[in-house]
Amino acid sequence: MKLYEGNMYWPTTKKSIKYDSLNTDIDTDIAIIGAGMSGILCGYELAKRGHEVVLVEAEEIAKGSSSANTGLLQYSSDKMLYEFIDEIGKENAVLFYRMCHEAMKDLKALSERLPERGDFVTRKSLYLASKIEDITKLKKEYKALLENDFPVEYIDRKALETDYGIKGTEALLTKEDAEVNPYKFILEISKEAVRLGLDIFENSKVLDIDKSDDCFIIKTKDGSIKAEKLVYATGYKANDYSEIKDGEINRTYALATEPISGDSWKDRCLIWETARPYFYARMTEDNRIILGGEDEEKDSVTNSEEKLQKNTLKLLEKLTKLFPHIETKIEYSWNAVFGESDDGIPFIGQDTDDKDVYYCLGFGGNGTVYSMAGSKIIADLIEGKSNKYAHIVNLDRQG
Repeated sequence: MKLYEGNMYWPTTKKSIKYDSLNTDIDTDIAIIGAGMSGILCGYELAKRGHEVVLVEAEEIAKGSSSANTGLLQYSSDKMLYEFIDEIGKENAVLFYRMCHEAMKDLKALSERLPERGDFVTRKSLYLASKIEDITKLKKEYKALLENDFPVEYIDRKALETDYGIKGTEALLTKEDAEVNPYKFILEISKEAVRLGLDIFENSKVLDIDKSDDCFIIKTKDGSIKAEKLVYATGYKANDYSEIKDGEINRTYALATEPISGDSWKDRCLIWETARPYFYARMTEDNRIILGGEDEEKDSVTNSEEKLQKNTLKLLEKLTKLFPHIETKIEYSWNAVFGESDDGIPFIGQDTDDKDVYYCLGFGGNGTVYSMAGSKIIADLIEGKSNKYAHIVNLDRQG
């Protein structure tokens, strides 16, 4: 499956790191397949805990969905907390949001150990009511977040116009969210993980996996890996696996503008809205604006330049409507596929049939946050430790 098409911005911001391809037969405790955000975070966490780990990638690290990731990191989900409470009960819903909030803190702590921090910057998020009738939803969500001690404020119409220049609606302001350059972040984590003992092999597509004598033999063109445990961190390509069900692949669009001069908006906060599909915006370190949205129920990318231009221009028009004072042009534009589970929860945990197989698949709009939480869940499961979040995201959850 092709994961994206277009002119990508993030790979222009940092020189790639080259890792050798696998050209020998090696033994290890744990093998991870996939070197995007999930794979690198799992590799880092397991290596940090002292495990012998090998990570193998079919192409180059950070060049899959991570290159198309727009880098908005939030503890809030696409599905509101009060909606989760109605669907899976208050205890599990609040636990799931706490998992994401804790992962935000873990991502920040990890960034502080990296030389350039992956351009990680703590930000607030402004969650706009797209329609007047959505204000009721925001107020319900504000109550649910506040009652469960999540960092949130309610912004009424007058304050939103006065402080942010946005007219005619209301918003939630969540705190302790962040922005990141996902490409740079992965590359920097990979260097730290290698320092801790992780072995990374790229351009080493897995051709076959056999299991015998309680060990996996993972075969590539020029080598093999013998491992006791196997972790799939293959992102949206994981729909090939029978374990992943009740989900779908959709298409989204994104762009990066030319650098702007002058003011953008207050606090350079992350912006998103209640409409589905939703529009979202953020700034970059070099003063560009990243926009995303115009999601479609299509399970593949488009290579139509006309369609890409049409949809990204719609995104730019939405920005102009929100902030008429901002004048800029599109410099980079792309479209990508992304996975969503039916219940809004990622797939993380142990295979239901093989106790030595694990999945860390961040399906949903919070992929990086889910991957951070997933790396700790997977490490705990491998070590036989309990994890208070594991039952919510496991593969055989009821729903």
